[in-house]
Amino acid sequence: DDAPWLVERSSNWLYSQKHFHMKLLSGTAAGVVVIALLASLFLYVTFRNNQKDVLRNRTIEFARLTSALENDLGGLEANHRGFLLTGDSVFTQLFQERKSSLQQHLMQIGALVLDSPQQRNKVIRVQDITQTWIDQIALPAFAARKATTVPGSSASKPALGATQLNEARELLDSLESEEQISLHGHGREMDWGTRSAQTLDLLAKLERCVISMDKERRGYQ
Repeated sequence: DDAPWLVERSSNWLYSQKHFHMKLLSGTAAGVVVIALLASLFLYVTFRNNQKDVLRNRTIEFARLTSALENDLGGLEANHRGFLLTGDSVFTQLFQERKSSLQQHLMQIGALVLDSPQQRNKVIRVQDITQTWIDQIALPAFAARKATTVPGSSASKPALGATQLNEARELLDSLESEEQISLHGHGREMDWGTRSAQTLDLLAKLERCVISMDKERRGYQ
């Protein structure tokens, strides 16, 4: 059998002083190669995990902002309705606060979509729709309501512009759906970040349902 002979010969060659420096250099080189491979693998895994964390955090922040924007739209609509029904100036103050919050959240979500022209155009469209609603629907209705003295009435029935705000909400829903699709395209997995985004989306939709039922109860169509 040649196996023991080969093992013995290899052992003798390895432990002999002949070509000692070459053996030392070869062993050192092999060690360096192994360390380099392990370091490369470690860096690759770290990079992949960092990418996943960045995408997950972006999706969560995106969902938070779209949810906050939908809440802002609901708040604008509710305060608009409240002032038309009561004439109480507190609603105009709350309206202005919601308007400032909406503008801030639009700036924040706009910063997230700078690298996506399609998403950026949708954010701009949401901004244009809401600003048009404020300028052409809400503020003229406020002025007309201030000119009356009978609670719950106005000089003429105001236009409420619900369709415009619904269009803005649909754009926000579309933006969030695109963001989740993008996350799936990178990760192909349903992690806790995506589930958190879906939970925030569900809460926003539930709030819209409550607002809608409240409008129906008060006769605000």
